[in-house]
This record gives sequence, C-alpha cells and structure tokens, in this order.
Amino acid sequence: MAGCSVHGPPGLFQLKMVAMSAFDKWIQKYHPELLTEFHKLPKARKAQTFWDWVRENHLGIILKEWPAAAKIRARHLQPEPEHE
Repeated sequence: MAGCSVHGPPGLFQLKMVAMSAFDKWIQKYHPELLTEFHKLPKARKAQTFWDWVRENHLGIILKEWPAAAKIRARHLQPEPEHE
C-alpha cells in the first residue's frame, strides 16, 4: 500500500500537521504581511492558532487564494445561504 510506513497509514493528526505545514509555507511565500500582523498582536490574542486567526480576520484569503485543492477542505467556512 503506497504511503504506508512500517507503523501503518498516517493518522488524522499527522495529516492535519502536513496540511498546516503546507498552509504555513504558502502564507510565508504569498502573504508575509499577515505573519507580521499576527506577531504584533497582544500575547492573549496569540493564544489561538495562526490558522484560526487568519480564518477569523482574513477569510477571503483562505477562500479565494489558497490553492484549489485546499479550497475543498475550506468549503465549510463559507456562510450558509440565507433563505427568504
């Protein structure tokens, strides 16, 4: 089975860490100003993860600019359409 190590297939935690690492590398390359903004926050605000902070404050970057493969994962972030 491709992608399996001696210890078995990767778990959810390992996959999440790979995804977060990919996001961190992408954001460093295309939006280093967000990292600067995040690092200037008071210590209490930095208790949340960088991903959560970007999702709360710059959702458009995730939904519009994050590579297409990652957009599929971020669909749940879009607001529900309002029914009249």
